[in-house]
Amino acid sequence: SERDPLLEKTPLAKVGSRFVWMGKNFSSRPLMESDSESASSGSENGVLDRFRQCLSFKFAAYSLLALLSINLCYHTLILTHVVPSKYVWGGRLKSESSLIQFETVSLCLNLSFIVLVVLRAQLCHTRSPQFCLRVLCWICYIIFTLNTLGNLLAKSWFEMLTFAPVTLYASIAFARLALGDEEI
Repeated sequence: SERDPLLEKTPLAKVGSRFVWMGKNFSSRPLMESDSESASSGSENGVLDRFRQCLSFKFAAYSLLALLSINLCYHTLILTHVVPSKYVWGGRLKSESSLIQFETVSLCLNLSFIVLVVLRAQLCHTRSPQFCLRVLCWICYIIFTLNTLGNLLAKSWFEMLTFAPVTLYASIAFARLALGDEEI
């Protein structure tokens, strides 16, 4: 592998677990080719640990709770016809009965997601099987990733531009919850 000549001339020093580059401290080293190998072997400096540093478990949990609560309110407004139904389900709902069915499913799923986040983040003092909750978080990651793809294919520009980034963030946050709250 070729080395960058600029990096060879740049003063870089390691002080404990921190790096000093041109007099500035950094909490982690730059990504190297060996990161993919160290991540798969469970090394402390792997890609997953960098992901854990970028999005904390606590922030992922609380932001998901806020996001899911807002989503719950939004779907309630659609069910009560305060918000037009053309902004959900890809703009493909044609009848009142299908609107009620789909929105009821959406409300139940959102409530289930909220309960999952509360249990996984241990925000209520109950004994819950964390392994099962971790698996469910991975399933939610897959669901929200597929939902993001569905939002990108929506007929409504509003749904595409508003909800695709929201569901993308939700999928990333569920992945973070699935990884756990281990400290770096």
